[in-house]
Amino acid sequence: MSKSKHGNSIGFLAMSALSLALFCPGKEANAAGTSAPAGMAVTKEEQAALSLAQGLSSAFQRVAREVTPTVVHITATKGDPRSRSEQLDARDQMLRRFFGGGGDSMPQATSFGSGIVVSPDGYILTNNHVVEGSTNISVKFGDNRTFDGKLIGRDPETDVAVLKIEGSNLPFAELGDSDKLGVGEWVLAIGNPFGLNQTVTAGIVSAKGRTLPDSPQRGQNRFEDFIQTDAAINPGNSGGPLVNLQGQIVGMNTAIYSRAGGYMGIGFAIPSNMAKNIMDSIISTGTVQRGWLGVGIQPLDEATAKSLGFDRSEGVVINNIVAGGPAEKAGLQAEDVITAIDGRVTSSDNALRNIIATLPPGKTVKLSVFRSGKNIEVDATIAKRDDAKIAAAAGAIGADNRLGVGVSNVTADVARQLGMGRAVGVVVTEIAETSPAAGFLNPMDVILRIDGRDIRSIDDFREATRSVSFRKGVRIIVYSQGMQRVLTLRDSRAGE
Repeated sequence: MSKSKHGNSIGFLAMSALSLALFCPGKEANAAGTSAPAGMAVTKEEQAALSLAQGLSSAFQRVAREVTPTVVHITATKGDPRSRSEQLDARDQMLRRFFGGGGDSMPQATSFGSGIVVSPDGYILTNNHVVEGSTNISVKFGDNRTFDGKLIGRDPETDVAVLKIEGSNLPFAELGDSDKLGVGEWVLAIGNPFGLNQTVTAGIVSAKGRTLPDSPQRGQNRFEDFIQTDAAINPGNSGGPLVNLQGQIVGMNTAIYSRAGGYMGIGFAIPSNMAKNIMDSIISTGTVQRGWLGVGIQPLDEATAKSLGFDRSEGVVINNIVAGGPAEKAGLQAEDVITAIDGRVTSSDNALRNIIATLPPGKTVKLSVFRSGKNIEVDATIAKRDDAKIAAAAGAIGADNRLGVGVSNVTADVARQLGMGRAVGVVVTEIAETSPAAGFLNPMDVILRIDGRDIRSIDDFREATRSVSFRKGVRIIVYSQGMQRVLTLRDSRAGE
């Protein structure tokens, strides 16, 4: 069988080096890589493999020496008398945020986590869930120095928090550029799992741009762009660094996917660029300021791309333009496909949402857009995100309703783009995989009536979906592709 000259040989050589280490633990190659175990012939390939392994080990050791002193153990005391089981929600039961602490019932709840000192004057990055609701925060270094921690600010939507301790000339870590991190790249995770201070584990970047699986908040008022890694992380690692072999912090360990509560090879870290943007905003303004474009968006599926004459797979479709928002002022339109922002590819709706959120209000960006068979560029000035105003203007809700469908109000522009005579109904933006409507409704369909009730707005939709009965069948009138049709949805799994 033909083998790659480089790829397969490296795998084979690594195995050879491992064999040498297992069978001859007392023998090492010298600086020239020429020493061999007595009674065993060692090939040049095996010597080269051992040299590579030792080089990687040396890199791990160097990074550990440089970064470990900047990792702190955080103890947050919370004045909540409830038991731990009462404090855990469904998301925690599935994805096990890294809380430590004592037994099931405590007079005061205590959470343990990790943190990263990122400046010589004592600013520390950690996770919001480590310090949220705390009345007292203690920060302990590996040399047992202990400081009182002050909470400067926190952001539940990204799970980032910023602490400050009083000190000078403190050891601190360098924040790297997480955008340059590659899948397959070696990384180290450092933290305090189960109270075992400054534990170092190694792995690779398994994937980028992840959202947490089975998250009820997925895509709803939450910004997730996780780095996935197989470096071992466990309860107590929260807030600790994910480090590249240059000793730069490229992520902050945040969550694990586990059915048993411990390590199963899937961990998630917040990218350093996202954490740094949040930290800088908190330190400079005292709040988290996010950018806002004023568009409703949805993933670009194959059918939609084909109907728009778009022959690429990466891009995000605009399905709604908020009146008076930056997108409308820039001349963007419903059914435009955004492919990049200032050269950064928008491969998914989540990627676009995160890029926009990290932009400072007032910044003008260049959008690469596909419209009516042509590639154009549009300049847009980012506004400040105001969730309350956005909800009122955009009128968008997620798929966490009984129908399992996310919708937005139909604006005059959307109605015009869809060929509707007037702006009525709600336009479908999202369909949950488990929704009874899956396979019957499609994004950009407009729901006009539910069980005989006219749907003119989000409020009508909310009210109508509260009382639907899937046992009897839910009758819906939909405007789709220029014509109206009647659907009756049933779900054999539902009692109602």
